[in-house]
Amino acid sequence: MKRFTSLFLFSCLLLVIACQTDVELCDRDEHPHTVGVSFKYDWGGTKASIPNNMLVIANRIVNMKKTPISVNSYNGKGYFVAPNPAGTPAFTPADSLMDSFWIPKGTYKFFTFNMENDELINSSVREYVEKPEMPKEDIIIHYRTYERNDTLLKFRIPSWTDHNYYSEYIQYATSPIYFDSLSNMEIDEGKTYALRFRPHDLTQKIDIYFNIAKEFKTKNNTLQYFTVDSVFGEISGIPSAFNIATGYVELEKTNKMMFPTDKINDDEKAKSVRCHAEIHIPGILPSRLPTIYMGAGIMQVMIFCSVEDPDGKINPDGTKERRGKKIQGKINLFNTLAATPSLDVAEDNKHAKKTKPSLKLDIKADMKVNGESIMESTDDKGGIDVWRMDSISVNPYHI
Repeated sequence: MKRFTSLFLFSCLLLVIACQTDVELCDRDEHPHTVGVSFKYDWGGTKASIPNNMLVIANRIVNMKKTPISVNSYNGKGYFVAPNPAGTPAFTPADSLMDSFWIPKGTYKFFTFNMENDELINSSVREYVEKPEMPKEDIIIHYRTYERNDTLLKFRIPSWTDHNYYSEYIQYATSPIYFDSLSNMEIDEGKTYALRFRPHDLTQKIDIYFNIAKEFKTKNNTLQYFTVDSVFGEISGIPSAFNIATGYVELEKTNKMMFPTDKINDDEKAKSVRCHAEIHIPGILPSRLPTIYMGAGIMQVMIFCSVEDPDGKINPDGTKERRGKKIQGKINLFNTLAATPSLDVAEDNKHAKKTKPSLKLDIKADMKVNGESIMESTDDKGGIDVWRMDSISVNPYHI
């Protein structure tokens, strides 16, 4: 009897070592203590293009286990994702799709995001899956960056000089970065779970508005009229990295973006031109001070103006030839971003989240242009940002 009792206690000890009561410690695929989990996506009123597939990472917190799953955004079907056996970063999909995914029981954090974005460097996701010791907080994805004259940039400002050359560029038009997470989810055996994600875009729609006030010079008692034909811009202070486990943007490094404004239909006698541009970026980090014009939070502009040819030349189609001039200027958006912040910066000053899904930046200071140069403001009294002129190029083109 004593021997039987000892064997029984020894067997119980082995059972306790092998499997804990709350979280299954046996890390074997064939272990019976698994739970069926399915995923659905609620896209709400999303108007942008929805990705076909989302990556779900089921991250078990105690006795960490990482389970990556590719899930269709519309019907919830998918497959378990596994690192390529050869050790390459590519993933190998399963031959068949499933509605429910069996994972070991335990306490989980589930997070999901779209991998279908050619402008993102997401090698850390694969590294996270392949390295058991790597924590989820180290999953950082980055925008691809480019030099100013790189032909791979989909939009570049023509014939201009960069006077804020502290960083590289991201693309003007990129796909949304969708993200959502479910924390502290208790997944118990003997049950099935239908989990619902409500992804939101980590980027921010920003509408930029500013006025160009036209000041006409007088020559020989005649006003010298001109037209503003086109305007281009560049914005700096754009965070280019995301912590995909938390949804925060990283502030260690920021980049820039060149963008066009809406088409301008200016009459030469009109006294002002309203400019608007819509961009989609993670946000804008403001400058540290309102008086510096290098680094984050600076907007540069390139204005193309034209006047009738003073010699009265006529184009082949019978219209009067016009001579053009391009004018460059810049503005520190310190006060504008203080009144309408784009980012909510964490206490460590290293991470931030966007303040709202969309933002309107209406620059109070008019850019005063006399057809030849930007008439500079002298101060920023009243918390209004200041335009500065950078360069002028006379007669760079004919119209």
